Amino acid sequence: MKNMNTETNYTQVVNLTEEEMYKIYMNEEKEKIAKMLISSNKALNLIAIPTAYPINTIQSVSNNIATFSDEVFGIDRPFTAPLHHMKKEVDEAIESGDKEEFADLLLLLLDAYRKKFPLNTTQDLLNESQDKIEICKSRKWSKPDENGVIEHIR
Repeated sequence: MKNMNTETNYTQVVNLTEEEMYKIYMNEEKEKIAKMLISSNKALNLIAIPTAYPINTIQSVSNNIATFSDEVFGIDRPFTAPLHHMKKEVDEAIESGDKEEFADLLLLLLDAYRKKFPLNTTQDLLNESQDKIEICKSRKWSKPDENGVIEHIR
């Protein structure tokens, strides 16, 4: 079998109709193989449907909120402003449990972080978070309070 560009080959196969596949494969192979290929084509079509959104990274989301925030709220806004806003959004997330409120929290955190640490990337924040998990693993923890909050013993 000759070496083929997989992406090009994939696109060509996905675009074939069932009838076209029968014609191509019935000449060389049995009906069983043709049916198997048609099933594979249907499966590829199901997973190859383009989504409305590009694949986002935490850095691309951070860049997007930074642009929006600076344009709408100004570049001189202190890093504490999104954190104060975040306090209000936490209450909304507790009350509603809506996914949108969690998204608000992430956006506000990313905005505050990049304003406080302009030379850092979101990867730096992720690395710091991973380091913090390791610190938490070594701590002793108290019993939950009335809200289920568990703090480390100081």
